[in-house]
Amino acid sequence: MLIKFSDMVQVNQKTKFMRRLRLCIELKDKNGFFVYEYQKENQKWFVYNAEAMIQIANAIEKDQTLLSINYQDQSYEIDLGKSIETNLDTKLSRKIHCVKSSRCFCSFFSFKYLLLSGKITIKCFHRFQQTSIRK
Repeated sequence: MLIKFSDMVQVNQKTKFMRRLRLCIELKDKNGFFVYEYQKENQKWFVYNAEAMIQIANAIEKDQTLLSINYQDQSYEIDLGKSIETNLDTKLSRKIHCVKSSRCFCSFFSFKYLLLSGKITIKCFHRFQQTSIRK
């Protein structure tokens, strides 16, 4: 099994079957695990990749509402307070939202990122089995 965080997929190396991954952050004040998504022009919602979710989690930990990220070779400003992201080159804005996630949401993995003494612990939940990966 190969996990490609840049594409948010798990690849079976034998069959080449790809399964989408879902990266969740724990929001203790909201009591649960959540994922941030952005809305494309076709009105469909897409989950941010692992790198963007870590940056969002870090901003939340620091009580920041504005953050700048590079995502899919573009620079964006994310306003968590207004729930929008703005492409810094084109000035195009689109909606973002925070959605509660369940660890038993079928066909998805849920990852829980905790900031513990400067290290990130990733816990992977799938069909009630838990595996820990330390990065």
